[in-house]
Amino acid sequence: KEMGYYKQGKKDSLWTSYSYSTRINEQGMYKEDIKVGVWKKMKKVGYGYLYEQFDYSNNIALEPEILIITSYPNFAVENEIQGIVRLTYELKKDCSIENIKVVNSVGGGCDEEAIRKTKKLYELKRAYNCKCEEKTKVDEVEFRLD
Repeated sequence: KEMGYYKQGKKDSLWTSYSYSTRINEQGMYKEDIKVGVWKKMKKVGYGYLYEQFDYSNNIALEPEILIITSYPNFAVENEIQGIVRLTYELKKDCSIENIKVVNSVGGGCDEEAIRKTKKLYELKRAYNCKCEEKTKVDEVEFRLD
C-alpha cells in the first residue's frame, strides 16, 4: 500500500508505503516525481526497529534512528511496580559500553530490562557504524503501567 498525492500526474507530497500490515515501511517527500529530502526506511530487528535514513537532496546516507522495544517484566506487572531506572555507563568511540551500573533501581526485573535495552541499542549502533562520543552517560528508562 502507498499513500500520497499527485500534482499534474506526478508524485508531489509526503509519500508513505506500508508493509503487509499497517506498519510504515518507507516515508519521504516527492517533488515532481523525484525523491527529495530525508527518506526513512524501517526495518524490524529482533528487539526493536531500525530507521535507515537517506538524504536525497544531498545524496548522502545518514545515521539510522534506532528504537529498542522495552519488555515490561511479568513480575513487575503483577506487582504493579513502576518508575524510572537510571543507568550510568562509559560510552566508547566504537559505541561499546563499559561499567554499566544501576543508579536508581525500581526492582521487579525492570533494572535488568533497562540494562538489556541499553546494551541492544549500542550493539545496533556498532553494527551500523554510528558515531559515538567517548563519555560517561546517564540514561533513564521509564516503566509505567497505563
